[in-house]
Amino acid sequence: MVFQNYAVFPHLTVFENIAFGLRMQKMAQAEVERRVNRTAELMHIEQLLKRYSG
Repeated sequence: MVFQNYAVFPHLTVFENIAFGLRMQKMAQAEVERRVNRTAELMHIEQLLKRYSG
């Protein structure tokens, strides 16, 4: 995953930062969770999802 600009929100967790764009598209919560978790698995960062990015 590569950001075109560094739009990481320090007051949100890693999970919430990844999910932000999906939620803006009004995607169903179950699908957001599935996609975020799958993305985290691919990048081997599952253990970081509850951390704050700041």
